[in-house]
Amino acid sequence: LTFFSAGSYELFEKQAPNVQKEIKKEFTIIEEPNDKAIKKSKKLGYLPTKSKTASVNENRGDFLPSTTQMAIDYLSSKSTNGFFLMVEGARIDKSAHSNDYSAVVREVLDFDKAVEAAIRFAEKDGNTLVIISADHETGALALRDGNIKEGKMKAMFVSKGHTPIMVPLFAYGPQSKLFGGVQENSDVSNKILQLLAK
Repeated sequence: LTFFSAGSYELFEKQAPNVQKEIKKEFTIIEEPNDKAIKKSKKLGYLPTKSKTASVNENRGDFLPSTTQMAIDYLSSKSTNGFFLMVEGARIDKSAHSNDYSAVVREVLDFDKAVEAAIRFAEKDGNTLVIISADHETGALALRDGNIKEGKMKAMFVSKGHTPIMVPLFAYGPQSKLFGGVQENSDVSNKILQLLAK
């Protein structure tokens, strides 16, 4: 049982014909949510048009949270033994590389909606662990001159690259206590693998 969604159908069509053929052999590929394909398929790839996966600056809509919900619904309805789902808000990093503060904020808020979908499922399910983190910080973003009454602050980047600044790690659900405190990125993945093996 597998679900993936990434890039766009236009990017998929740029792949070599033999690559497209092999992927279509293994997966049912849809360009729009399709209840019939979702119910029938055990391996599903959702590749929307590129406008739906563009930057928030290009008004992509709710692709990330809605696709997160689609993946949760698909995997939870078909698996009797749980599932693993990884959701990436990749455009947060891209916006920080450009030092585009407004886009960073909007991308984080959009990612927060995807996190909400996961947390809501975990609350209802009772057996789901949700982990939220990042692989690195980008831009050395600093917030300054905050005004609580006005609800405003200024932002400053000092880099356009990745930095060694520590990133937050949040966990909710069973075994979440394992993810408290300061730890290496690799410790997180190792703990996930240990939990999956139980």
